Amino acid sequence: MRKSTFERGIITLSFDDGRKDTYYVFMDILKERRLPAVVYIPSGYIECGFSNPKEIGYNGMMSKDELDSICNDTLFEIGGHGYMHSNEFEDLEKGVETLRKWYPQIGNIGLASPHSEINKKYVFENIDIYKKLGFSYVRGGRNFSKFTMFKRAISLFARKSKLPFAFKGCYQNSVNKQVDYYLHAIPVHKLTTLNQVKAIVDYCAKKKYWAILEFHGIDSRESIEYEEEFCWAEDDFIVLCDYLKEMQNKGLLVVKSPLSVLRGTLNG
Repeated sequence: MRKSTFERGIITLSFDDGRKDTYYVFMDILKERRLPAVVYIPSGYIECGFSNPKEIGYNGMMSKDELDSICNDTLFEIGGHGYMHSNEFEDLEKGVETLRKWYPQIGNIGLASPHSEINKKYVFENIDIYKKLGFSYVRGGRNFSKFTMFKRAISLFARKSKLPFAFKGCYQNSVNKQVDYYLHAIPVHKLTTLNQVKAIVDYCAKKKYWAILEFHGIDSRESIEYEEEFCWAEDDFIVLCDYLKEMQNKGLLVVKSPLSVLRGTLNG
């Protein structure tokens, strides 16, 4: 197994889609704890008032004013997620052009593949296009490129059994051991337990690896949003944030956004 090139373990809190609840997570939970995060925006969804709950949950999208508040806070990073949540190059281009029109000051910007559909091989076959579009990195999904059917079976077993060691075993190859243009992420969905996520955090702290935790919705267990399969419980997320803050204060890991990691700014 390739040795880590990082000085400490790294955790990135990553949010897809720019949902309404993500805004409150950033402002009410993460900002209070001074924990950075990144949100990937399908800019057309905001511009067009897209509201299909099958795509973005029951809470809907954050407003442009709410996105402005996130973008203006140096603690947070925004990235591209297409214009209308598509991996087609035309849609990706329109999406990032819209973000740059809104926020000409943002400079570097990353891309999260909508639906995590594109893989590392495809990205490097088309890397010149992604770089021409201005993306500093591309974030895909879990690393199931080898033994795909077996890993999917283990993933299902991990989520059904709720066993932390099963989850870690399934996703330990989806951590990043060095800086690369293509980055893997680990999905955190409704069936993922807090202890399973902690197992990945502890693994990264021990091995000095980088895990990008991929969230979608975050809301209370009593909310209608929590009925959606990609929503994670707010109380578990708060406990996770406090755990990350504790680990960071002990010097066991750092919580960083992707661009901060790519710049090599591991301190602070």
